[in-house]
Amino acid sequence: MSAQGILKPVLPVPQMFETESLSRKKSRHGSGNKLPLPPPLRSPDRSGSLQACPTLPQAVSFNGSEGSFHSPHYDSSRPDLYLHQCFHIDCKLGQGSFGVVYKVRSREDGRWYAVKEAYRQFRSMKDRQNKLQEVAKHECLPPHPNCVRFIKAWEENCRLYIQMELCHSNMTAYAEEHHDIPERAVWNYLVDLLQGLKHLHDHNLIHLDIKPDNIFISNEGLCKLGDFGLVVRLDSAENRDDPVEGDARYMAPELMNGDFTKAADVFSLGITILELACDLELPGQGEHWHSLRTGTLPANVVTEISPDLRDLVQRMMHPDPIQRISVDQLLAHPRIRKVLWWRRLYAARKRAVTWIFELFLLLWLWICRMARKLLPRRSSWLPLCWLNPKSLPQRDKSFEDSFSDDDTLEDSSLRLGTSLNDSRHGATVSPLISSTPKPLHANASQRFYSTPWLDSPQRPSSRSRLSNQLEDTWFDMEPKNLFQAFEELAAGSSPDL
Repeated sequence: MSAQGILKPVLPVPQMFETESLSRKKSRHGSGNKLPLPPPLRSPDRSGSLQACPTLPQAVSFNGSEGSFHSPHYDSSRPDLYLHQCFHIDCKLGQGSFGVVYKVRSREDGRWYAVKEAYRQFRSMKDRQNKLQEVAKHECLPPHPNCVRFIKAWEENCRLYIQMELCHSNMTAYAEEHHDIPERAVWNYLVDLLQGLKHLHDHNLIHLDIKPDNIFISNEGLCKLGDFGLVVRLDSAENRDDPVEGDARYMAPELMNGDFTKAADVFSLGITILELACDLELPGQGEHWHSLRTGTLPANVVTEISPDLRDLVQRMMHPDPIQRISVDQLLAHPRIRKVLWWRRLYAARKRAVTWIFELFLLLWLWICRMARKLLPRRSSWLPLCWLNPKSLPQRDKSFEDSFSDDDTLEDSSLRLGTSLNDSRHGATVSPLISSTPKPLHANASQRFYSTPWLDSPQRPSSRSRLSNQLEDTWFDMEPKNLFQAFEELAAGSSPDL
C-alpha cells in the first residue's frame, strides 16, 4: 500500500478551547434564547433545627417602631395573612432566589408600596437572626434620595415581610427593553449609584450585592440602591465566617477569600456599569469570568465607549482591592463632578415643577371652595321658593289698591270675549266669566292657586278674584267628546263646544 493510500485520522478541532468574545444581550434577545442564571452561592446550615415559630404576625423592629404595624383592617380570627388583609395585591413585580416582590396598595392610607416576601421559611434560629438583621440595617440607615426607603417589616409563618417604597422599575427590566443605552444616561446612573453607595459606606455598611436586579429607578428618573439582604456592618463581626450568598457574575475576587471591604462594592458597581454601557452578557463562571477579574476588559466592546468611562471602569475593576479606586476618589473625578452638577440641577428643576404644580392645585381647590360658599347652587334657588312661599317679600298694599276691581274685570271680560269670538263659523261664544262663583269651586281655587297675599285677612285683589272666576268657569264646563268634535269638523259643520 502506498503512502498516499494511507488515510490520516481526522481529529476533531477543539473548538471549546478557542477564545471567544463575550456575547451581547441584544443578539441573545433577538434569538429568543435566554441564558440560565447561575445559582447563588449559599452558606451551609450548621445551626440546627428551628424551634417553635409564631404563626401570628409580629412586628420586626429594633428601634421601637412597632406602632406602625397595627392596622384596623387586620382581624386575627380570620385565616388570611396579614399581607392579604391589610393590602390589596395588584401584581408580582419580580421573583428571585431569596423572595418575591409584590406591588400592593395599602387599605389604610390608599398608597402604593412594594412588599418583599421571603421565598423560604427560616431554616434555623441562626438563619432567622441573620434575616432579621436586614431590618436592623434598614432602620440604622437614614433616608437618602438614592436608597430605597424602608417602611416597616413583620414576620408571619416563619417568613419575613418587608414593606418598601414603590419604584417605577429596576435596571434589569430597563436594560432588557433598551439595549442601546446612551452613554450620557450611563454617566447619570453612575453618579446616582455613587451617591447612594457613599451613603452606605459613610455609615460603615457594605452592600455586597450590587447588580441591576437591586438597582431601582424612581418615577423621577433617579437610580436607587435596594435589597439590603446581604449588607454587612464593618464595625461588627457578624456573617464573617459564612460564605457570601451573592451573584457570582458581579462578585469581587477578594470575596472568595472572605475579605469584606468597601472596595468589593466598587468592583460590583464597575462591572455593572460595564454591562449597561456595552450591553454585555456577563458570565457566571469560566475563562471570561476569570479574565474580567484580572483587569482584562473585552477589546471588541470597550472601544465603543469613551476613554473617560473606559478608564474609570478599568480602575473600578482593578484586581487588587488596595489599589482599586474608592468612592470618594470617584466623586472627585472632573467628569463625575460635572455630571453631578447637572444631575443636581435636574433634580432641583423637577422639584420646582412639582412644587409649582402642587401650589396651583391648592390654589384651585381653595378657589372652588370659596366659590361654593359664596355662590349657592342654582338648582337650589327655585325649590327653596316653592317649599317656603312665605319667604318671598310681601307685595305692597298701596300697589294692589291702585287698580280698580271693576276696571280690571271689565278689561278682562273684553279680552276674553274677543278671543273666544269665532267669526269663521258665524257663531259667537259668550264670555266664560261668571259673576257669582260657587263656594265649592272657590275653595278649589284657593287650594290650587294659593299665594302669600291670599292668606292675609285683608280683601283679596282683583287678579286673585279673576283667577277664581276662571277656575269656576272651567269646572262649570260640560265635558265633550273630542272624537265627535273632530268628525263634525271633517263634515264641514261647526261643533258645539
